[in-house]
Parts: sequence; structure tokens; C-alpha cells
Amino acid sequence: MSLFTLGNLLGGAAPTDEVLLAGRIVTGVAHGVVFAVGAPIAMSLADRERGARAVATMFAGLTLAMVIGVPFGTIVGQSLGWRAPLLAVAVLGSLTAALLRLLLPREIPHAPTAGLRSQFAVLAKPRLLALYFIAMNGFGGSFVVFTFLAPLLTEVTHVSPAAVSLAFMAFGAAAVVGNFGGGRLSDALGTRRSLMAALVGLVLALATLPFSAPHVLTMFANLLLWSACCFCLGPIVQSGVVAAAEEVAPDAVATASGGKRTLRLRQRRPA
Repeated sequence: MSLFTLGNLLGGAAPTDEVLLAGRIVTGVAHGVVFAVGAPIAMSLADRERGARAVATMFAGLTLAMVIGVPFGTIVGQSLGWRAPLLAVAVLGSLTAALLRLLLPREIPHAPTAGLRSQFAVLAKPRLLALYFIAMNGFGGSFVVFTFLAPLLTEVTHVSPAAVSLAFMAFGAAAVVGNFGGGRLSDALGTRRSLMAALVGLVLALATLPFSAPHVLTMFANLLLWSACCFCLGPIVQSGVVAAAEEVAPDAVATASGGKRTLRLRQRRPA
């Protein structure tokens, strides 16, 4: 989080486009590590049967940002200039780092750092590769289409710019629902069945998009299904990766989930 904050400060104070780009790269890398390390920590702090819901709770910040942060950042940027949102996020990052330092339990046991052989060993496990493949295609495919959502809404659905903003907010709200729903599904049905349910819904939403796009009501309904199913995948895949890595390579759990340090899971919730 400290590196994330520094990246935003660098971007907010950037004198050139090159420095701004460097700041965004630093921020993006730190953002990924926070979520990768946070997922196994969240699972370790929850009861075993609620591990996926714990991951979903942590990921809720990302989905809520789509509902609140994106529109608010746009308003701040339009009112105070493009540097203002970056500096505002840096302030929030500093606050978050301080709260993590204050509130995160110190008694979470850390295993020794995994060696390179253990870290690369997870890439040879078919179950983990399947989960990585699902995440890559599920999120990658969704965001390829998401890139064209605004012109699709204005040129095919023929809605106003104000309605486009409303559509993005609806997409974000459905993402929040899908995120928490994915955690509950995974805990209740297990990784395999919950993944199948989310993927079937996602495929249906994307496959019917060309037919629903010309009509406002069907387009908005499709957006809700698409977003909910897409963000349902996050906690399911993440909890599945951690569980699978724990079985096949216990000393590389955080590596499998994308982090740098390993954590012992299945511990009891600290007092």
C-alpha cells in the first residue's frame, strides 16, 4: 500500500507524460500485489467454510470503486484538474496503509519464503493452470468487450451520454452483487459447481449481447447479468487457487495466488 501511494503521488506530481506513465505502472503493480497477498490473509482470518466469502469481502472494495470511485474521480478531475484524483487516492492510500499497520493481526504466522523451484512448480499443476486459464479468459474476454461498451451504448442502443454513466454505475452495482454472490456460491457449492454456474451465465450474457444491444431494456438487463457473472468469478477462482496450491505446493500458496510470501491457512480466527 505504501508503494501504491507513492505511485499515485508520482503520477499526481508528474512533470511529463513519461513520469506519469511510470507512476501508473508502479501503482498497477502494487495494486496487484495487494490483492494477491490480501486473498490468502483474508482466508486465513476466516473460518474454513467461509474462506471464499472473506475473499469476496476484501474484493468488495474493487467493485464498490466502480460504483463510487469512478464517477467521483471523474467529477473531481473535471472540477479540479486531472492531478486532483491521483493526489486524493494517494491520501486514501496513506490512510489505508496506516489502518493496515494498526488493525491487521500480528499473530498471522508466516511460513519461510518459498524457493524459486516451489514457486514455478505451481505452473505445472493442471488444476491450477485450469483456474488461471478461466481467470484469464473470463476477465480478459469481459474487459475486451467492456472497452467498447460506451460506443456500443451510444451508437447501437442510442442512449444519451447521461444514460451511459448510469449504465456504468449499474454495471458496478451488479459487480458488487456478483462479488459477494461468488463468495457465497463457492462456500456453498464448491469451486467446480460455482465456476460452472458463473461461466454459463457469463457466456449467455456475452453471446446474447449483439441481440440485446439495440433495445434499451434488454441491454441494461444484459449488462447486469454480464457484470454479476464476471465478478462472481473473482472470489471463486481466488479461493480455488489458494485451496489447490495448499494441496499441491503448500510452501507456495501466496505465489499461486499472485503474491510473494506464503501464509499458513486453516488456522483458527485470532481473538
